[in-house]
Amino acid sequence: RAVKYGVTRDWVLGVEAVIPGGRVLTMGGRAQKDVVGLDLKRLFVGADGKLGLITRATVKLIPLPETSSSVLVGFSDLAASMDGAMAVFGAGLLPCACEFMDVTTIKALRLGGDIPLAKEAQAALLFKFDGTPEGVAAEIKRLREALAPQRPVSVEVGEGEAEEAVWAARRDISPGSYRLRPNKLSEDLAVPRGRVPELVRIAQKAGADAGLPVLCYGHLGDGNIHTNIMHDADHPEEVQAAHRVKERLFRAAVELGGTISGEHGTGLTKASFVPEQLGPDQLHYMNAVRRVFDPNEIMNPGKGW
Repeated sequence: RAVKYGVTRDWVLGVEAVIPGGRVLTMGGRAQKDVVGLDLKRLFVGADGKLGLITRATVKLIPLPETSSSVLVGFSDLAASMDGAMAVFGAGLLPCACEFMDVTTIKALRLGGDIPLAKEAQAALLFKFDGTPEGVAAEIKRLREALAPQRPVSVEVGEGEAEEAVWAARRDISPGSYRLRPNKLSEDLAVPRGRVPELVRIAQKAGADAGLPVLCYGHLGDGNIHTNIMHDADHPEEVQAAHRVKERLFRAAVELGGTISGEHGTGLTKASFVPEQLGPDQLHYMNAVRRVFDPNEIMNPGKGW
Protein backbone atom coordinates (compact mmCIF):
# COMPACT_ATOMS: atom_id res chain seq x y z
CA ARG A 1 0.00 0.00 0.00
CA ALA A 2 3.00 2.30 -0.19
CA VAL A 3 1.79 4.01 -3.36
CA LYS A 4 -1.03 5.68 -1.38
CA TYR A 5 0.11 5.52 2.23
CA GLY A 6 3.89 5.78 2.04
CA VAL A 7 6.55 3.58 3.63
CA THR A 8 7.57 2.81 7.22
CA ARG A 9 9.50 6.04 7.84
CA ASP A 10 6.38 8.07 6.99
CA TRP A 11 4.54 6.56 9.98
CA VAL A 12 7.24 6.69 12.67
CA LEU A 13 6.86 9.73 14.95
CA GLY A 14 9.40 8.79 17.60
CA VAL A 15 12.15 6.27 18.32
CA GLU A 16 13.97 5.19 21.47
CA ALA A 17 17.27 3.42 20.85
CA VAL A 18 20.22 2.11 22.85
CA ILE A 19 23.54 2.96 21.23
CA PRO A 20 26.83 1.12 21.83
CA GLY A 21 28.06 1.93 25.32
CA GLY A 22 24.56 1.73 26.79
CA ARG A 23 23.31 5.30 26.37
CA VAL A 24 19.58 5.59 25.65
CA LEU A 25 18.70 8.05 22.91
CA THR A 26 15.15 9.37 22.49
CA MET A 27 14.30 10.93 19.12
CA GLY A 28 11.02 12.53 18.10
CA GLY A 29 7.84 11.92 20.09
CA ARG A 30 4.09 12.02 19.57
CA ALA A 31 3.88 15.36 17.79
CA GLN A 32 2.71 15.08 14.19
CA LYS A 33 5.08 17.89 13.15
CA ASP A 34 8.54 18.63 14.52
CA VAL A 35 11.27 20.56 12.67
CA VAL A 36 13.68 21.17 15.57
CA GLY A 37 17.16 19.85 14.85
CA LEU A 38 18.25 17.03 12.53
CA ASP A 39 15.72 14.26 12.01
CA LEU A 40 17.66 11.50 13.76
CA LYS A 41 14.66 9.20 14.05
CA ARG A 42 14.51 8.82 10.26
CA LEU A 43 18.22 8.13 10.25
CA PHE A 44 17.65 5.24 12.64
CA VAL A 45 14.58 3.95 10.77
CA GLY A 46 16.65 3.51 7.61
CA ALA A 47 19.90 2.31 9.19
CA ASP A 48 19.21 -1.47 9.33
CA GLY A 49 20.45 -1.64 12.93
CA LYS A 50 23.88 -0.22 12.14
CA LEU A 51 23.58 2.73 14.54
CA GLY A 52 21.93 1.19 17.60
CA LEU A 53 19.22 -1.09 18.92
CA ILE A 54 15.69 0.33 18.67
CA THR A 55 13.80 -0.44 21.87
CA ARG A 56 10.63 1.58 21.34
CA ALA A 57 8.82 3.19 18.43
CA THR A 58 5.89 5.59 18.41
CA VAL A 59 3.86 5.22 15.24
CA LYS A 60 1.03 7.17 13.65
CA LEU A 61 -2.35 5.46 13.25
CA ILE A 62 -5.35 6.19 11.04
CA PRO A 63 -8.81 4.55 10.93
CA LEU A 64 -9.31 1.54 8.69
CA PRO A 65 -11.16 2.37 5.45
CA GLU A 66 -14.82 1.42 5.31
CA THR A 67 -14.43 -0.80 2.28
CA SER A 68 -12.12 -1.80 -0.57
CA SER A 69 -12.28 -3.32 -4.04
CA SER A 70 -9.61 -4.79 -6.29
CA VAL A 71 -9.35 -5.10 -10.06
CA LEU A 72 -7.16 -7.56 -11.97
CA VAL A 73 -6.63 -6.37 -15.54
CA GLY A 74 -5.07 -8.43 -18.32
CA PHE A 75 -3.26 -6.86 -21.29
CA SER A 76 -2.10 -8.18 -24.64
CA ASP A 77 1.52 -7.10 -24.07
CA LEU A 78 3.91 -5.29 -21.74
CA ALA A 79 3.57 -1.92 -23.48
CA ALA A 80 -0.21 -1.92 -23.13
CA SER A 81 0.02 -2.68 -19.41
CA MET A 82 2.47 0.16 -18.81
CA ASP A 83 0.33 2.56 -20.84
CA GLY A 84 -2.60 1.40 -18.75
CA ALA A 85 -0.83 2.24 -15.50
CA MET A 86 0.10 5.67 -16.82
CA ALA A 87 -3.50 6.27 -17.88
CA VAL A 88 -4.79 5.39 -14.41
CA PHE A 89 -2.43 7.76 -12.60
CA GLY A 90 -2.96 10.37 -15.31
CA ALA A 91 -6.68 10.25 -14.62
CA GLY A 92 -6.00 11.41 -11.07
CA LEU A 93 -6.67 8.03 -9.48
CA LEU A 94 -4.54 6.98 -6.50
CA PRO A 95 -4.98 3.29 -5.71
CA CYS A 96 -3.61 2.03 -2.42
CA ALA A 97 -1.90 -0.73 -4.43
CA CYS A 98 -0.85 -1.10 -8.06
CA GLU A 99 0.82 -4.45 -8.74
CA PHE A 100 2.37 -5.72 -11.98
CA MET A 101 2.93 -9.20 -13.43
CA ASP A 102 4.90 -9.97 -16.59
CA VAL A 103 4.41 -12.82 -19.03
CA THR A 104 6.82 -15.19 -17.26
CA THR A 105 5.06 -14.61 -13.96
CA ILE A 106 1.69 -15.33 -15.57
CA LYS A 107 3.13 -18.54 -17.07
CA ALA A 108 4.22 -19.74 -13.62
CA LEU A 109 0.78 -18.96 -12.18
CA ARG A 110 -1.03 -20.82 -14.96
CA LEU A 111 0.99 -23.95 -14.21
CA GLY A 112 -0.75 -24.00 -10.82
CA GLY A 113 -4.28 -23.85 -12.23
CA ASP A 114 -6.81 -21.35 -13.48
CA ILE A 115 -6.36 -17.66 -12.71
CA PRO A 116 -8.87 -14.85 -13.42
CA LEU A 117 -7.03 -13.59 -16.51
CA ALA A 118 -7.84 -14.01 -20.19
CA LYS A 119 -5.77 -16.73 -21.87
CA GLU A 120 -4.22 -14.20 -24.23
CA ALA A 121 -3.00 -11.95 -21.39
CA GLN A 122 0.76 -11.34 -21.60
CA ALA A 123 0.91 -8.85 -18.72
CA ALA A 124 -1.37 -7.86 -15.88
CA LEU A 125 -2.05 -5.06 -13.42
CA LEU A 126 -3.74 -5.49 -10.05
CA PHE A 127 -5.29 -2.40 -8.46
CA LYS A 128 -6.77 -1.97 -5.00
CA PHE A 129 -8.90 0.98 -3.98
CA ASP A 130 -10.15 1.75 -0.47
CA GLY A 131 -12.32 4.37 1.20
CA THR A 132 -16.07 4.87 1.40
CA PRO A 133 -18.39 2.58 -0.63
CA GLU A 134 -19.46 5.52 -2.81
CA GLY A 135 -15.90 6.70 -3.34
CA VAL A 136 -14.55 3.26 -4.23
CA ALA A 137 -17.41 2.63 -6.69
CA ALA A 138 -16.65 5.95 -8.40
CA GLU A 139 -12.94 5.10 -8.62
CA ILE A 140 -13.63 1.69 -10.17
CA LYS A 141 -15.83 3.39 -12.78
CA ARG A 142 -13.10 5.94 -13.58
CA LEU A 143 -10.55 3.11 -13.75
CA ARG A 144 -12.54 1.33 -16.45
CA GLU A 145 -12.84 4.55 -18.41
CA ALA A 146 -9.13 5.32 -18.13
CA LEU A 147 -8.13 1.83 -19.26
CA ALA A 148 -10.54 1.58 -22.19
CA PRO A 149 -8.13 3.11 -24.79
CA GLN A 150 -5.54 0.40 -23.95
CA ARG A 151 -8.09 -2.31 -24.81
CA PRO A 152 -7.49 -4.69 -21.89
CA VAL A 153 -8.19 -8.33 -22.73
CA SER A 154 -9.87 -8.96 -19.37
CA VAL A 155 -11.08 -7.00 -16.33
CA GLU A 156 -11.92 -8.91 -13.14
CA VAL A 157 -13.41 -6.90 -10.25
CA GLY A 158 -13.32 -8.35 -6.75
CA GLU A 159 -15.55 -6.88 -4.06
CA GLY A 160 -16.28 -8.13 -0.56
CA GLU A 161 -15.42 -11.80 -0.16
CA ALA A 162 -14.60 -12.03 -3.88
CA GLU A 163 -11.72 -9.59 -3.42
CA GLU A 164 -9.53 -12.29 -1.88
CA ALA A 165 -9.92 -14.44 -5.02
CA VAL A 166 -8.49 -11.60 -7.12
CA TRP A 167 -5.47 -11.36 -4.82
CA ALA A 168 -4.90 -15.11 -4.69
CA ALA A 169 -2.93 -14.99 -7.94
CA ARG A 170 -0.63 -12.28 -6.58
CA ARG A 171 0.01 -14.22 -3.39
CA ASP A 172 0.82 -17.37 -5.37
CA ILE A 173 3.68 -15.76 -7.30
CA SER A 174 6.49 -16.50 -4.85
CA PRO A 175 5.62 -20.17 -4.23
CA GLY A 176 4.49 -20.55 -7.83
CA SER A 177 7.83 -19.43 -9.21
CA TYR A 178 9.33 -22.79 -8.23
CA ARG A 179 7.20 -24.45 -10.89
CA LEU A 180 9.74 -23.12 -13.40
CA ARG A 181 12.98 -24.01 -11.56
CA PRO A 182 13.80 -25.35 -8.07
CA ASN A 183 15.95 -22.39 -6.98
CA LYS A 184 15.91 -18.61 -7.33
CA LEU A 185 17.74 -15.38 -6.72
CA SER A 186 15.13 -12.91 -5.55
CA GLU A 187 15.84 -9.18 -5.90
CA ASP A 188 13.83 -6.06 -5.09
CA LEU A 189 15.00 -3.44 -7.57
CA ALA A 190 13.35 -0.03 -7.77
CA VAL A 191 13.47 2.60 -10.51
CA PRO A 192 11.49 5.76 -11.33
CA ARG A 193 8.00 4.59 -12.27
CA GLY A 194 8.32 5.80 -15.85
CA ARG A 195 11.39 3.61 -16.40
CA VAL A 196 9.89 0.34 -15.21
CA PRO A 197 9.25 -0.87 -18.80
CA GLU A 198 12.97 -0.54 -19.59
CA LEU A 199 13.93 -2.51 -16.50
CA VAL A 200 11.46 -5.28 -17.31
CA ARG A 201 12.68 -5.55 -20.90
CA ILE A 202 16.30 -5.71 -19.74
CA ALA A 203 15.41 -8.43 -17.24
CA GLN A 204 13.54 -10.46 -19.84
CA LYS A 205 16.41 -10.19 -22.33
CA ALA A 206 19.00 -11.03 -19.68
CA GLY A 207 17.03 -14.14 -18.80
CA ALA A 208 16.65 -15.15 -22.44
CA ASP A 209 20.38 -14.65 -23.06
CA ALA A 210 21.19 -16.85 -20.06
CA GLY A 211 18.55 -19.46 -20.88
CA LEU A 212 16.83 -18.87 -17.52
CA PRO A 213 13.29 -17.78 -16.65
CA VAL A 214 13.18 -14.37 -14.95
CA LEU A 215 9.93 -13.29 -13.32
CA CYS A 216 9.21 -9.57 -13.02
CA TYR A 217 6.38 -8.54 -10.74
CA GLY A 218 5.60 -6.36 -7.77
CA HIS A 219 4.81 -2.85 -6.72
CA LEU A 220 4.53 -0.90 -9.96
CA GLY A 221 2.81 1.95 -8.13
CA ASP A 222 6.12 3.00 -6.58
CA GLY A 223 8.50 1.53 -9.17
CA ASN A 224 9.59 -1.37 -6.93
CA ILE A 225 9.85 -4.46 -9.13
CA HIS A 226 10.81 -7.89 -7.85
CA THR A 227 12.92 -10.01 -10.17
CA ASN A 228 13.12 -13.74 -9.51
CA ILE A 229 15.97 -15.37 -11.40
CA MET A 230 15.03 -19.03 -11.55
CA HIS A 231 17.69 -21.73 -11.89
CA ASP A 232 18.70 -25.22 -10.81
CA ALA A 233 21.40 -25.15 -8.14
CA ASP A 234 22.37 -28.72 -9.02
CA HIS A 235 23.80 -27.35 -12.26
CA PRO A 236 26.79 -25.06 -11.56
CA GLU A 237 26.54 -23.43 -14.97
CA GLU A 238 23.00 -22.28 -14.16
CA VAL A 239 24.10 -20.86 -10.80
CA GLN A 240 26.85 -18.88 -12.51
CA ALA A 241 24.44 -17.68 -15.19
CA ALA A 242 21.92 -16.61 -12.55
CA HIS A 243 24.53 -14.49 -10.77
CA ARG A 244 25.54 -12.89 -14.07
CA VAL A 245 21.91 -11.95 -14.67
CA LYS A 246 21.70 -10.51 -11.15
CA GLU A 247 24.75 -8.32 -11.70
CA ARG A 248 23.35 -7.14 -15.02
CA LEU A 249 20.07 -6.16 -13.36
CA PHE A 250 21.77 -4.37 -10.47
CA ARG A 251 23.72 -2.20 -12.87
CA ALA A 252 20.67 -1.61 -15.04
CA ALA A 253 18.66 -0.38 -12.05
CA VAL A 254 21.35 2.12 -11.09
CA GLU A 255 21.79 3.29 -14.70
CA LEU A 256 18.04 3.89 -14.91
CA GLY A 257 18.21 6.19 -11.89
CA GLY A 258 17.07 3.58 -9.39
CA THR A 259 18.38 1.37 -6.64
CA ILE A 260 19.51 -2.21 -6.02
CA SER A 261 17.06 -2.48 -3.12
CA GLY A 262 13.72 -0.75 -2.78
CA GLU A 263 12.57 -2.34 0.47
CA HIS A 264 14.56 -5.33 1.74
CA GLY A 265 17.95 -3.71 2.35
CA THR A 266 21.38 -4.82 1.16
CA GLY A 267 22.56 -7.20 3.88
CA LEU A 268 25.39 -9.52 2.85
CA THR A 269 24.37 -10.56 -0.65
CA LYS A 270 24.28 -7.03 -2.07
CA ALA A 271 27.03 -5.45 0.04
CA SER A 272 29.64 -5.58 -2.72
CA PHE A 273 27.36 -3.60 -5.07
CA VAL A 274 26.61 -0.75 -2.66
CA PRO A 275 29.70 1.30 -3.67
CA GLU A 276 28.60 1.19 -7.32
CA GLN A 277 25.32 2.87 -6.41
CA LEU A 278 26.38 5.28 -3.67
CA GLY A 279 29.90 6.24 -4.69
CA PRO A 280 32.84 7.12 -2.43
CA ASP A 281 31.60 10.48 -1.14
CA GLN A 282 28.27 9.20 0.16
CA LEU A 283 29.91 6.16 1.71
CA HIS A 284 32.51 8.36 3.41
CA TYR A 285 29.89 10.47 5.15
CA MET A 286 27.66 7.51 5.98
CA ASN A 287 30.58 5.73 7.66
CA ALA A 288 31.54 8.94 9.44
CA VAL A 289 28.00 9.23 10.84
CA ARG A 290 28.07 5.59 11.88
CA ARG A 291 31.28 6.02 13.83
CA VAL A 292 29.70 8.82 15.88
CA PHE A 293 27.14 6.33 17.23
CA ASP A 294 29.17 3.12 16.96
CA PRO A 295 32.92 3.87 16.90
CA ASN A 296 33.91 0.20 17.12
CA GLU A 297 31.38 -0.88 14.44
CA ILE A 298 29.86 -3.65 16.52
CA MET A 299 26.27 -3.12 15.35
CA ASN A 300 25.24 -5.38 12.46
CA PRO A 301 28.85 -5.68 11.19
CA GLY A 302 29.83 -6.59 7.67
CA LYS A 303 26.54 -5.60 6.08
CA GLY A 304 26.03 -3.21 3.19
CA TRP A 305 24.24 0.06 3.83
